[in-house]
Amino acid sequence: MLNDIIWRKSNPMPNFKGTRFTNAHETLIWAAKTKDARPTFNYAAMKALNDGVQMRSDWTLPICSGGARMRALLGTRFGNMVSFEVDGGRAAANAMVAAMPDLPFAPTLGDVGTTLSHPATSSHRGLTPEGRAELGMSEGFFRISVGIEDIDLLRREFTAGCAAAHAAAQAAA
Repeated sequence: MLNDIIWRKSNPMPNFKGTRFTNAHETLIWAAKTKDARPTFNYAAMKALNDGVQMRSDWTLPICSGGARMRALLGTRFGNMVSFEVDGGRAAANAMVAAMPDLPFAPTLGDVGTTLSHPATSSHRGLTPEGRAELGMSEGFFRISVGIEDIDLLRREFTAGCAAAHAAAQAAA
């Protein structure tokens, strides 16, 4: 272990039940795989987060939320969550994922890069198809977390993915 860090959230989410304390901090562990490993991190970025001063092991940072805060952090390059459905069921869904190699598939969504999630094979795989259908999720249902990549990359990937899903749906029909 190289450091333990306490991140004190300056704007924590309240505990709406009122049955315990508000979770106003996180404990982070900075560790190396081996004793001889040479860890690296972006020192300049960490210093910039702290008004140009070296970071301490107790951080006070806000939780990122809200459009105004995201614009302040990322300028005009911030994304959104999008959900959509392709016709053709699981075969079309699999074809779409396979045809989009430059967008990493993610079982959960939470990154600055665009990620693709297929709930039927990830977050909601424990439900039956009928259970997912009750929630409005078919075998072709996707969630996309749109990141900060160049729009031309996203257009290429979605064009290829949608074409592959359409071809798979046609082949299955």
